[in-house]
Amino acid sequence: MFLAGVLDGCPVAGDAVLVGDELASNAVRHSNSGKPGGRFTVRVEVHEPDYLWIEVEDEGGPLWKPRSPEGETWHGLSIVGQVTGEGNWGIDGTACGSVVWARLDWPQPQPPSRGND
Repeated sequence: MFLAGVLDGCPVAGDAVLVGDELASNAVRHSNSGKPGGRFTVRVEVHEPDYLWIEVEDEGGPLWKPRSPEGETWHGLSIVGQVTGEGNWGIDGTACGSVVWARLDWPQPQPPSRGND
C-alpha cells in the first residue's frame, strides 16, 4: 500500500499500513465503492510526535454494522481495535457515505534505565 512509502520513518507506520489496508478493504467490500466505477479516499494526518490519524471515506450503500450475522465482531475490525486501542476508532456516516477513522498513538519515550554502576 502507498502508506508504507508515505509514512517511511514514522514510528507507527507498520500499524498504519495494517489499519489502512483493513479500512480500504472494508470500503470495497461493504460499500458502493466496490461496485464498477466506485472509489474510496484514504486520508492520513501525522500529528508529530503525538499520534497519526487515518480515515477511509467510502461511497455509502446499505449501512453495515461491525458484527457478523451471528453477532460476532468482524475479524478485521477486531484487529483495528486491538492495534488502535479501545475508543480509538469508529464509523461515522449515512447510506450516502461513511468515514471509518482510527487514531494511532505514538509510543511514549521511555526514561533511560539506571544501571548498577
